[in-house]
Amino acid sequence: MVRHEPQRGVDPAQEVPIPRYGKGSILASRVWRPISWILVFLLWWALLMTVHALSYRYASLDQAGAVLGVIYRTVDVLCLPFVLAIALLFPPESHYTEPYHYLGGTGLSAILYLFLFYKTRHILSRRRSRIPNPTPGDCFHPEPPAKDGPASRGQGQPSAKARPGFAWRTAAGVSPPLSATTCATAPGRAPPPAPPLPPLPTRHQRPSTSRRSFMAGSLAISATVVGSGLAYWATFVEPLELRLRTYRVSIPDLPPSLHGIRVAHISDSHLGPYTGMEHIQRAIALLNSLNPHVAVLTGDYIYRNPRAVAPGIDIFRQLRSSHGTLAVLGNHEHWIGAQACRDQLARAGIPLLENTNIFLTPQGLKRRESPGESLAICGLADIWEGSPDVEQAISGLAPGCPRILLVHNPDAAEILARPKNDLRFDLQLSGHTHGGQVAIPWRGAVLLPSDYGTKYAGGLVSGPGWPVIVSRGLGTTVAPVRFLVPPEVGMITLLCPGMESPGSRLS
Repeated sequence: MVRHEPQRGVDPAQEVPIPRYGKGSILASRVWRPISWILVFLLWWALLMTVHALSYRYASLDQAGAVLGVIYRTVDVLCLPFVLAIALLFPPESHYTEPYHYLGGTGLSAILYLFLFYKTRHILSRRRSRIPNPTPGDCFHPEPPAKDGPASRGQGQPSAKARPGFAWRTAAGVSPPLSATTCATAPGRAPPPAPPLPPLPTRHQRPSTSRRSFMAGSLAISATVVGSGLAYWATFVEPLELRLRTYRVSIPDLPPSLHGIRVAHISDSHLGPYTGMEHIQRAIALLNSLNPHVAVLTGDYIYRNPRAVAPGIDIFRQLRSSHGTLAVLGNHEHWIGAQACRDQLARAGIPLLENTNIFLTPQGLKRRESPGESLAICGLADIWEGSPDVEQAISGLAPGCPRILLVHNPDAAEILARPKNDLRFDLQLSGHTHGGQVAIPWRGAVLLPSDYGTKYAGGLVSGPGWPVIVSRGLGTTVAPVRFLVPPEVGMITLLCPGMESPGSRLS
């Protein structure tokens, strides 16, 4: 900081103070800048947490909630990279992110976006201004005296044409011949004439941009455009690009009367802040157009929002299957309220298979086996949050009875097929993994909530004891994005061994 000392014989009232860092003092700039950073950081963090809190209660259940859901998805996409970074640095105990991952991720995002805001504003302000900011050595330059004497214009008084705070350009190697302390003149002495101001560079005199700078700027702009386009696609387009997956599976000992039976499979609808009612209704309408004989739901019908329990389950009353609809619970039902979900399934008239079984016959669903014309459908409680009991699930089944297992988590195939368990299942239907939601070309899913890597990412998988069909789900969790993993519903056709024709013998 330049020290300000008055000259001898100079009236202090005529001295012009030296500007320091614009309008404010050095102390003010040093104190206010960190305070402003902290305030903006807290405001951003408060905005993120407020949107998260409101989404638990209102999002995607009415028109206002749908707008909030869009805001919520946008905010989550901005914070997703940082949340994942915190999760990689501090792995969670379970397969899902913990609350401190969200807090740390939103904090990091607030710091970065605040830094980018200040940096962008600084660059834009420098490009808009042709004259640099004033330095401590700049001062007011009084106008030269008139021909009739300094008294006629006022000694030492700056004129209206004086330009305060002008930073001298030193491109020509000439520095201002002025004192660093004051520009005032002594009484009775004419002030020195101000040196001529250097002309501003014209458009053709400005330095041209180097090739390296041009290439760097072009690459930065291209990366920004491509990244923004991919983020928009993964957030607002692909999560709504519904796909139908069809499978034909041969079931040993399947009665000829059940040959060609069609099973509609829906999993992980996740009604809540990310997935709306319209998206689930489109999936149901698609399956209804295929005239399934039976529909199965493999869990996770809601996400985060307790208000979504009733509409998230009642919507499946719209399924039109000739023999009815069956369901099991997922881990999210336990996190929101398993008993409330059980009660709602009962009110909706959808049988819940929780460590129990039911028999599919040409006449419909029955609680007792009809020898020679039955397919057992067994349901197992969630292996994460429930109390699975496979012995109870298969109780009452004849050894030669064909059977299908419904369980939310596909990892159950690895647990149940261990050598000590002498179990038989002919097919397992599951969900839970969402296909990872984000996949990289030539690599596959990035992150899966499974203990067996990417084995159960989706599709028909050869398990250790029986085949497993894993649905990639309808909705999204953790982040409202899908990339190269579109939502899907499944239609499985069950065939008798040796019968080539897929035609159904059921009405």
